[in-house]
Amino acid sequence: MYDGRPCDRPRNGSTARHEAGLQRTVASGPNGVRRIELPTSDGKALLTVAPGVLGIHLLAPYPGWDHFQPRIEQALEQYRSVAGPDGIVRAGIRYVNHIHLPAGTVRLHDYFATPPAIPDRINLVMRQVFERLVVELTDKGNAASITFASLTHIGDQQSFVLDLDVFHEGRDAALPLTRAIELVNNLHQDEGELFEALITDKAREPFNGT
Repeated sequence: MYDGRPCDRPRNGSTARHEAGLQRTVASGPNGVRRIELPTSDGKALLTVAPGVLGIHLLAPYPGWDHFQPRIEQALEQYRSVAGPDGIVRAGIRYVNHIHLPAGTVRLHDYFATPPAIPDRINLVMRQVFERLVVELTDKGNAASITFASLTHIGDQQSFVLDLDVFHEGRDAALPLTRAIELVNNLHQDEGELFEALITDKAREPFNGT
């Protein structure tokens, strides 16, 4: 059982931040690595560039993968023409999902497939939740960092974050740039399957308008 503090969101549902990143090998200078951030005029998208690093970020409302993927392709092509990277040593897709539930005491197992649990032999009530796992997706050679936590807000709802960072690392050698979009698409598919496996039908109700 979780008896958390509700959040101040206006309705049940979900918001998310979405990120895609490609990285190549670069030696850091003695003063660290500087990063350039290039936001869009509406502030809903952000391009980050650093030596060997390219990141594409979107904020809610998420326009969908059909909109996100072309942004990745365009940014990668521009980065390739300017920086001339040799290959990819790490690629990742990250979705930071905020899931909003009704106020009051809720059973986490009603909404999440494998939430943190406490012994039922003594009378305990969760007030805060934080759990982080790193797993390997053995069928494709990808891995994922899964972070699940409660958020503290004031209002008539309570909110949880389900942060999924799915990534691929070239352990022996850098991957060719020609595989970048194929790799990102595979990571996106893995992230979607992982998200669906971690939530229940009851957690899906706000997305379906029920």
